[in-house]
Amino acid sequence: MGSPMTVTIELDALYIDDNGTTLADLIIREAGRQALEQVEKEAKQEVGMNVRSITREQITLAVTPLIAEAIGGSVQLTNALGESRGEPVTLRKAIVDEATKQLRDASANSRSDRKRTVVQEFIQQEVTRSIQEDLKKVMDEARAEVKAAVTEQAAEMITSAAARLR
Repeated sequence: MGSPMTVTIELDALYIDDNGTTLADLIIREAGRQALEQVEKEAKQEVGMNVRSITREQITLAVTPLIAEAIGGSVQLTNALGESRGEPVTLRKAIVDEATKQLRDASANSRSDRKRTVVQEFIQQEVTRSIQEDLKKVMDEARAEVKAAVTEQAAEMITSAAARLR
C-alpha cells in the first residue's frame, strides 16, 4: 500500500452557473438560510413562552386588585321584591353566608327551588354585564401591553440573531 494522499478541492474554483456563483457561495447561502431558520424557530418558541408568562403576569396584576375591591366592597341585600334587607355587608360576607345557607339547606340544591324574581334576574344580568365589560377593558389593556412587550423583545431577538449570523 502506498502512502496517504491528500486531496484539496478549491470550492471557489467550482463554478455552478454563468453568473459566477461558486459551490462555496451556495454552501454559505444554504448554511446561512438554515441557521436563520433555526434561530427564527427558537426565537418563536422563546417569544411564545415569554408571551404566555407576561400575559399571565399582566392579567394577574390587572385583575387581582379588581377582584379584591369587589369582594371587599359592600352590597345591599334585598328580598324577592327588591326591598333592602338589613344593613349593607361586604360581598365576601354575603357569599360566605349564602354558601353556608345552600350547604345547610338540602332542598335548595334542587333546580326547582332556585327560582329568581325578575328583579333578581335583572340585577344578576347587569352585574354580569358590568363585570364582563370591566374585565374586557382590563384584558384589552393587558393585551396591548403584552403585544408591545413582545414586539420589543422579538425585535431585540431578531437583531441579536442577525448579529450572530454576521
